[in-house]
Amino acid sequence: MRIHSPTSSEKIGRFINFNDMLAVFAAGPIAFVLRDPSSMFDVYPIDTLIYCVIGFSAGLLMLIGRSQI
Repeated sequence: MRIHSPTSSEKIGRFINFNDMLAVFAAGPIAFVLRDPSSMFDVYPIDTLIYCVIGFSAGLLMLIGRSQI
């Protein structure tokens, strides 16, 4: 009987659900709209993009960290 160690090569993708990825992807724009609906893309498009990218990156890191446990 073969026992898999924690260092065996397993794919991370199977531990991350599609719903989790959708929530992480949508969290940044939703938070920005809730914070200031008038400045979504009209006034500060670069700030909106930066805010969403940082939020997506942080959320993705949390999902990857959660899937490692």
